[in-house]
Amino acid sequence: MDRPSGRFQCGRLGEKDACSGGPGTQGRCPLAMISGASACRVRRTWKGRKRLIGGGVIAASLLLLISAGLLAGPETVIRPGPLSTPHAQILSGSLHGSGANSGAADCRACHAVDPSSLADWFGLASGHGSKHDNAAAAQSQRCLDCHAKTIDRTTALAAHNWTPTQQQQITARLIDRRRDGRPAVSLASFSPAAWLGGETNQTAGTVHADVQCSVCHREHHGDDRSLVAMSDQQCQSCHIEAYGDFASAHPEFRGYPYRRDTADVNESGRRRVAFDHASHQVKHFPATLRDGVAATFECQACHQSGLARPSGEPFGDFANVDYRAACAECHDASLRAAASPGIVALSLPSLPDDVVDAMAGSGQRIRWPDAATGFLDGQVSALQSLLLRGDGWTESQIASVQDLSLLDPYDDGDLRLATNLAATVARMINAIAKGGQPELLRRLVDAGCEQEFASELAKSLAPQMVQALKSRWFDASKTDAERFDSDTLLSLGGWYRDDFLLKLAYRPTGHADPVATAMLSMARSGRLDDSVVQRTLADPVVKSCAQCHDGASVDPMRLTGDVRWNEPMTPDDGHRFSHGPHLKIAGLSDCQHCHRVDESAVMDSAGQRVNAVGFAEMTKADCAVCHRPGAAPDGCMQCHRYHRH
Repeated sequence: MDRPSGRFQCGRLGEKDACSGGPGTQGRCPLAMISGASACRVRRTWKGRKRLIGGGVIAASLLLLISAGLLAGPETVIRPGPLSTPHAQILSGSLHGSGANSGAADCRACHAVDPSSLADWFGLASGHGSKHDNAAAAQSQRCLDCHAKTIDRTTALAAHNWTPTQQQQITARLIDRRRDGRPAVSLASFSPAAWLGGETNQTAGTVHADVQCSVCHREHHGDDRSLVAMSDQQCQSCHIEAYGDFASAHPEFRGYPYRRDTADVNESGRRRVAFDHASHQVKHFPATLRDGVAATFECQACHQSGLARPSGEPFGDFANVDYRAACAECHDASLRAAASPGIVALSLPSLPDDVVDAMAGSGQRIRWPDAATGFLDGQVSALQSLLLRGDGWTESQIASVQDLSLLDPYDDGDLRLATNLAATVARMINAIAKGGQPELLRRLVDAGCEQEFASELAKSLAPQMVQALKSRWFDASKTDAERFDSDTLLSLGGWYRDDFLLKLAYRPTGHADPVATAMLSMARSGRLDDSVVQRTLADPVVKSCAQCHDGASVDPMRLTGDVRWNEPMTPDDGHRFSHGPHLKIAGLSDCQHCHRVDESAVMDSAGQRVNAVGFAEMTKADCAVCHRPGAAPDGCMQCHRYHRH
């Protein structure tokens, strides 16, 4: 029987004694199973011969490949592709191996998997299973071994480097926007398989804290492939809100670019330096005459291009000039006037004669200076209140003696408060005179001040000054009450003692004075009670600083010396912008094309600033004029960074 579709046929095909059934599927003649019958010699069909030849060729090829792999090593046979230029340059240097194992050394420099194990290679290639997941996590940690200087390891694998708390706050804010009918872009429950072809869970609000580096950064695609290039489709795979092009689908700007929208949902949007452009352009500059002509308000006078700034910062092609160049001409005089009273660290209250006599005759035997005797008077300064808190005083105790002139000199309870204050101040002066700067630092830290700022203040005061003060006020048989003229004798700033007013005070040296900066920074550190903060900000010197440095930053000031204001434009939201390419366009070379001063924002009816910077907000339409399909790029990564820092 002829079976052209089978592998075998009868050897007597066409003859009279050919069997009718033909050979079986295994190539055996059925007559061979009959005793005495003459079996034929089964022949292969053409299809059978082709399968036999093809199988032999495949087997021989596999044998050759396996032999080549065993001889050359799997790191030579299995190569995923050439590296990108930055990584290839690193491996060609100190990390490069040598000799027969150079390829393996290259792989191990970045990969935790042993390239000599074929099982590991195929396990990773499958893209599934615990081996793949563990290797991906280990791989990300190896990436961070080199990149830890540019990205915080603790949040490197979290979505957009936001902590779980920040992600939850952002999600809550986006839900509020959606409830209000405003467009929002929120994250889906993320899986690396979202854009790699796997399944994805679309539950909104999930915290994404384990996004491996390889999800976005795909290596071994050639030296001309960018590792940081991202498509809109990749962004869309994690954000459940569908969006299209920038002009039609991007949410409308809110307060851009002047409101500081931070990851902790701080809606205040204030700047570290509060400069009201509107009031300066409309009011102050016209009132300032130079050679009889009103001063010109020019953006380039303060915002200059080409000044050195760390690379990678938003708006890195522009920087602000320093205080001396931009502000000193008008504001130095007012700063000197505000500095005249100084920052009072220690002062003696004035006590009635009978109270002084009682103190001298008591077990404390405190000799109170004559200049502080006569009537009940005196105030506790902000810095002195901090030192009292370091001595164990509570806020209610300090508040009760804040202004001794308000106490009743005929009330025994009020007199006890004043006496307690005087005795404590005397002991404090004695302790600082003996203990020096460590004692002063201890009191400030115990009061809740941050070590950095307390040290800045403590190191400026020489212990000999407190020792001389103690000797002059308490130990001398007679005190000559001499008023110290700090305006004349201490015009450059520093610590001084006034024997007439019986106070130890510090006169700031000028703008960005380290002691004044430390006081403002302590108030803005978030570690002190509200009452202490308000008392510190009410100090005349600190108040003059806070007029411009109004606590906009969550971080303390940390300003020392002659600093630039080079704060990033939006430090937390991952937004980026460069003035450079925009200023090359003729119509955009004028700053006020985009930054339009809003004259109505100077003051409201109550005399308060409505807009801290004095600019009208920019709208999406301002950017969409150019950034639209067929014109300037409008992809997500054009303006947004995945890694915020």
